[in-house]
Amino acid sequence: MGGVGYRIFKVGKGLYRVEKADGSFYLVNLDAETCTCKGFVAFGRCKHVPLVQGYVLAKVEEGLTDLKDIILRQLAFTHVKETEDYVICYDELPCSLDRGCIIDIETTGMDHEKDEIITFGMIERNELRVIQRKSKDPAAFYAYLSENVLSRLPLPVYAYNSEFEKGFLSKQLGFEATFVDLMEPWRVKADEVEFKYPTLDELIPSPEAYIGERRTTAMDVVFLWRKYLREANVRDLATIIRHNQIDLLQAMAALMFESLVK
Repeated sequence: MGGVGYRIFKVGKGLYRVEKADGSFYLVNLDAETCTCKGFVAFGRCKHVPLVQGYVLAKVEEGLTDLKDIILRQLAFTHVKETEDYVICYDELPCSLDRGCIIDIETTGMDHEKDEIITFGMIERNELRVIQRKSKDPAAFYAYLSENVLSRLPLPVYAYNSEFEKGFLSKQLGFEATFVDLMEPWRVKADEVEFKYPTLDELIPSPEAYIGERRTTAMDVVFLWRKYLREANVRDLATIIRHNQIDLLQAMAALMFESLVK
């Protein structure tokens, strides 16, 4: 599994050990809402306290399913809500969008006439959210997106290769809005200097590239979804969620970099 993994252990009353994949760890005191990590010591806040809060809430009050366990421990989202048809992952970012939102979708293929949406990710203000479909039938997932997400999206809608998102959301869900292609300024710049258009990975390399892991691709997502439908292995869904999460963060970085080409 890509990204930083966490294991959480209760070591005392209100005290939890948050262990990273490399063996290092932090101690979180839920009663005092403190953590021993450098971020909390320096700034009085960190990701580990809400991470443990979300983990405990899921385990004690909602029931910790295998998928929730993976998302909270290995993907390190701070909040997870799961239904029979989809799972919603939330996280807070250290920076915020002043207007609009960034979206990214994963699909079963490239044809918006016949293929389906399986993942919808977005960044609004300082919240990153990934909504992952679980069921073969898209009805409940589509209904949730239409009624609770798309109807409330702040405009404009930013996306990498926005025609892709626009085509699927229009055809599958009847969603129409003002889209802004994050890569368009770089395409214009590339034309000016007679250079090839950059891809998002070329402009903003993914974390996997830095640590030498194989990058999950859109074609991998299609394979993983089909495999999940056959085998019901929730780790395949978790990999899709991580891929979407990274794409969203890369897209946000690309939006910030636009100031370099204006």
